[in-house]
Amino acid sequence: MDLVPVTLLDYASGRIRRVRRSTLAAETYGLAECSAATQWARSISTEILRGAPKRGDDSDDFFPACVVVDAKALFDRLVSSRGINSADRRVSVELSMLKQGLEENNMTIRWIPTRQMVADPLTKLMPPGAPEVQYSRRAVESGLYTLGPDSRAQVDHRGRSLGDEWLK
Repeated sequence: MDLVPVTLLDYASGRIRRVRRSTLAAETYGLAECSAATQWARSISTEILRGAPKRGDDSDDFFPACVVVDAKALFDRLVSSRGINSADRRVSVELSMLKQGLEENNMTIRWIPTRQMVADPLTKLMPPGAPEVQYSRRAVESGLYTLGPDSRAQVDHRGRSLGDEWLK
């Protein structure tokens, strides 16, 4: 596990404009919105620091981008080598487009346990002393975040989190 520098640029909470029939569909839509916003922020930041991109310039390498999700089913489908399949064809299409977009824009994806999701206390009502609130506050204040290479680095075989050592 590594402590990586992070900058919180944006967070949002709101209703999804279209009715979603499953949690997977809603999470897929949310991640698609997040990855589009991440790519936009990355492009703008690169242009500010390096000037307008030239044809063939690969500005995606200038700012590494990683999207973090707490929806394990979504993560598993996006990193699976078996292909994407879902009972809902629309979700399968959206998942395929999302996976392709992440690959084309050189973005990585990581899964973390819900209690380590930094944005949750910013969008959900939680008691001030809740561990999630403390974790989020420390991550935002320090600019550091615990991020493992994959889900196995985040939880042990019993599902216990392994990413809180640095908070103690």
